[in-house]
Amino acid sequence: MMFPISDTWEECFSGGLQHVFENEVATHGRGDEEFEELKKRVMDKVIPRLLRQLETGGRSITPCLVHGDLWDGNASVNVDTGKSTFFDGTPLYAHNEYELGPWRATRHEMTKVYIDEYIKHFPISEPVEEFDDRGKLYCLRFDLMSSSLYAGNLSFRAIGRETMRTLVAKYGGDDER
Repeated sequence: MMFPISDTWEECFSGGLQHVFENEVATHGRGDEEFEELKKRVMDKVIPRLLRQLETGGRSITPCLVHGDLWDGNASVNVDTGKSTFFDGTPLYAHNEYELGPWRATRHEMTKVYIDEYIKHFPISEPVEEFDDRGKLYCLRFDLMSSSLYAGNLSFRAIGRETMRTLVAKYGGDDER
C-alpha cells in the first residue's frame, strides 16, 4: 500500500514517502551518503516538525479526497462538452495541501496562479507561514517518484536533493522549534 492507513496525516505521509524513497533507491542504488543522510533527516526531523503540528495544539485537519497526481498532463477539457476531464488519478484521503505538491514542480505548467486560486477555495492550514515549506515537502514525493521511474537519469534526484537540503537546513537540526 503506497499510503498506509494511519491515525494521523504525519504517519500516512511518512509511510508513503518511505515507500517512494525505497523505490527511488531501488532504481538508482545505494552509496550516495549525502542522499541517505538527507533522507534520514527528512523522515526523522522534517516531517514531524512540519506535519505533526497540523494535528496538535488544538489544530486538526479534515482528510480530503484528492486526485493524488494532479498536474497539467493529467487534466484537460473535453472539446465536445467543454467540461474538465482528469486522468490517471491515484486518489487518497489526505491533507488538502498535498494536492498542490505536483503543481510546484518546475517541469509542470500549473503555476502559482493555480495555487492562488486553489487557496481561495481551500484555506491554508495553520501555521500559515509554513505553507510553502509543506508544499516543498509534498513536492519532494513527486520529484522522487519521478526519479524512481527513470533509471540512469539522476536529474529528478538532484531536484529532490536540493529540496531536502533546503528543508533540512531549516527544520532538520537537533533543536525542536
